[in-house]
Amino acid sequence: MADALVVPSCIMLRVIITDENIRKLILPSPLESVHDLKNQVKEQFELKGEFCLQFIDPDFDDFMTLSSPKDITDRGTIKVVPLSIPDSDSDIDSVFDLLSNSSLLSSSPSMSEASSVSTSASATCSTDRALQWPTVFPIPSFSFDTEMKLSNGKKQFEKDGTLTNPTGMKSDILEKLAESIFSYKAYPSDDQFCSVAQALVKKHPYLKEPGSATGYLGWKMSLKFKMGNYRSKLRNHGCTELSVNSLKRKGDTKSAKNIKKPRKAEVNYLPEYPDDETAASSEKERIALLDELKKTHNGKVIMEKMAKTFSHRRQEVVLQKPLVADFRARWPALFSETEIEAEFMRITTVRLQSQFMAQLDKNAPKLIQLMKSRGGAAGIKIQEILAGIEENVLSKRAGVLKALCSYLGEDSDALFQHFLSTQEEEMKSKEETCTMGIFSIGCGTEDVEQQKTVAIVLEGDEVLKEVKDLSKACCLLFGLIYSLNLHYPKKYRYLFEVIQKIFMKLDGDRLSPKIQTLKNKLCF
Repeated sequence: MADALVVPSCIMLRVIITDENIRKLILPSPLESVHDLKNQVKEQFELKGEFCLQFIDPDFDDFMTLSSPKDITDRGTIKVVPLSIPDSDSDIDSVFDLLSNSSLLSSSPSMSEASSVSTSASATCSTDRALQWPTVFPIPSFSFDTEMKLSNGKKQFEKDGTLTNPTGMKSDILEKLAESIFSYKAYPSDDQFCSVAQALVKKHPYLKEPGSATGYLGWKMSLKFKMGNYRSKLRNHGCTELSVNSLKRKGDTKSAKNIKKPRKAEVNYLPEYPDDETAASSEKERIALLDELKKTHNGKVIMEKMAKTFSHRRQEVVLQKPLVADFRARWPALFSETEIEAEFMRITTVRLQSQFMAQLDKNAPKLIQLMKSRGGAAGIKIQEILAGIEENVLSKRAGVLKALCSYLGEDSDALFQHFLSTQEEEMKSKEETCTMGIFSIGCGTEDVEQQKTVAIVLEGDEVLKEVKDLSKACCLLFGLIYSLNLHYPKKYRYLFEVIQKIFMKLDGDRLSPKIQTLKNKLCF
């Protein structure tokens, strides 16, 4: 009871579920734990799935993860932060509507504007995908006559266990499945084809193949061929995401050469232009956007134009692969915290900072335990990093990320470079030769409180300055990698794989052996 809230009678809270859904919660009695509060929020607002709660920390004037009921005050504000994307439509409807229609809520008004404007603008483009690949693939409904045949097959199967011959309806089944697959991904992996075939025979067990060990191997192979035919059909209709990989466009006889397709679980990798937009009209919007940047107090207009030109920007960054400096000159509005968040949301349908920080905080205790057990030179380096962690959340996050880099056998000092305030010239010289890095300059130590500035450097150019702290800089660097369609540098590929697949849960079922081992250890 030591942590119980001390209030006269009841507690009134402002609960932010999404930017468009803000509710009032009245608690009739004091709470003894954060778990009790989560249960109250879940029951009263009928939420599903895993989530954490955040409160506004008066020291930082920003949202922090709620760990003690002492941090809750009467008439205070808490925020619901989903820890993963719902896997089914029913979950999506009951949990925060669509995650793609909400964005990270910041304490600044401009962030709220960013989320509401970007989501409304992105919703106007019917070709944009809204969800990641589901854990359990939802099997669609088929044509009326196919459903009738399946119904008869089900009755016969329940009567005597007879399997149904799919002749006469297999083509319709495969066509519908191909359409559903394309709504998530144009180029699914072998495991994803397998998950679709498995979901099909699970929902319709009478469609199992009698000569197959799994009962669905033949369905998987048929799906692969059907998906190839379906892509060819859409390519002939001018689908940019597919026509970009045609042999005629590439001018090469090697079909597997220079394939442009999502490699980091991007949902909207190369979206089509909206129905009322063309390359020419989008270019005019880009030029108008440059003029808007010269004005003040027009953040809403900038958000609208950035959302409207998303397809144009992706066509440029994927097809032309410009230098970072050249792309920054054409799209300066993208290189801000607000727009990096919004762009990452449009590409992946996942919120950047809330997911990153929540998973980093969740895994930090276990990661510290694992990293402390490391021996050798890496272990000595990790001990030095962890010994410098202060008793505040920002220092802990930065320390965990740097120690994790060393734990994975990568050079944390090359990625996170710190300089004294007297070493500005040396820092500038290092930046010019740096391909990717996070640079901080301070007053003698790497403590967050003493750092003057943190900057993100790409291709020798400071693309983002005056970032709040190292962990946020790492998060925004990850967002820029997606926004600029960059590859992970080989010397940091394991760190970014952890961020993508364990923290952000993007394509988390396809891990390298080293990261799979780490994930297994985190689960115990």
